[in-house]
Amino acid sequence: MLVLKLELWPQGDRAKARDLGTLEIGNVGGDADEGDYRCMLTEPVESGGSLVARGRGCKVRGWRRANGAWALVAEALARLLG
Repeated sequence: MLVLKLELWPQGDRAKARDLGTLEIGNVGGDADEGDYRCMLTEPVESGGSLVARGRGCKVRGWRRANGAWALVAEALARLLG
């Protein structure tokens, strides 16, 4: 599984980091050359004065593994944010 976490560091201060979201890409099938992936993007949103996670998902099927992980991340984000 690939997990990418997006943080904001105000003025570059890691101690003040705020979570902006997470992208999870899980392998759910395929073979040595092509993979099928389930992708989930979650981001914190305010609801009734507290933060809750809001998510959206997609599937990427028949992805050529030779394209690499960063290209898979770009494809997942393109589908999720469309």
